[in-house]
Amino acid sequence: MAAAGRVDARGCVDYARLVPGAAMPTPRRFVAVEEMLLGQAPTDALLAAAGEKTAGLMLEVTGRRWSTEYKEVAIAALAERTLRRALLG
Repeated sequence: MAAAGRVDARGCVDYARLVPGAAMPTPRRFVAVEEMLLGQAPTDALLAAAGEKTAGLMLEVTGRRWSTEYKEVAIAALAERTLRRALLG
């Protein structure tokens, strides 16, 4: 999981990038997650929602498999944690 982000002087996200890496068949940005963060304060609820959206997007691409039960929870938590570090330090 790789993330970069910036919070402006108002405390809102003005730049966000998220790439889940090995969870996907090929590296790609999750633009829908990035867009949901823009203009918002990085609250616990927003970051948790971003993690859930990341898991949902991964499932759209990879489909359900035997490992999905683990991956769905893991990618949501990793996205939330990585975005928290990128946006809040």
